[in-house]
Amino acid sequence: NTVQVAGIRVFSAGEIDIQNEGSSEIMREEGVYRKRVVDEKGRLIGAVLIGDLTGWRDMLKEIQDPGV
Repeated sequence: NTVQVAGIRVFSAGEIDIQNEGSSEIMREEGVYRKRVVDEKGRLIGAVLIGDLTGWRDMLKEIQDPGV
């Protein structure tokens, strides 16, 4: 679930919480945006990565199988 838009790599999966109503961890640096969306039990249920996609496969696996 990765694409490249205008030369920038993008990954998104699961519940991305567009309205920012849930519990999210957001990290912004120059050229990099990372958002992890977690449920009430702290389990990863969604993610958006822009720029640096390090760890996207592990995140996808955790979103797909919360027991991992």
